[in-house]
Amino acid sequence: VDLAGSENVKGSKVQGLNLKEAQRINLSLYTLTNVVQSLTKRQSNRNIPYKETKLTYMLMDCLGSGYVTTIIGTVSPSQEHDKESERTLKFAMSCSRIENTVRSINKVSEREKKLKR
Repeated sequence: VDLAGSENVKGSKVQGLNLKEAQRINLSLYTLTNVVQSLTKRQSNRNIPYKETKLTYMLMDCLGSGYVTTIIGTVSPSQEHDKESERTLKFAMSCSRIENTVRSINKVSEREKKLKR
């Protein structure tokens, strides 16, 4: 999944349908950050908000499970993009703290079967 960074609504001055799309992207990225934070503070009674957006629901099996997941954070050396680069690095560091539990790879969940259809 290519997240392509957050949508800077103020900087891009988007309007109309593009504004709504940017807002949905930002909501998904915000929820993904919450999921990652919940996984790094894993407590048995803590709810992981996977189902709040399509993005996090789709990534549910990849995060915090027995799969190997790779996060590539792309940053810019330009001072103009230093805030975005800093946020990207902080997010990538948060992701690196997730501890996955091992499970059988041969077992296909019902949810995975539905996604393959």
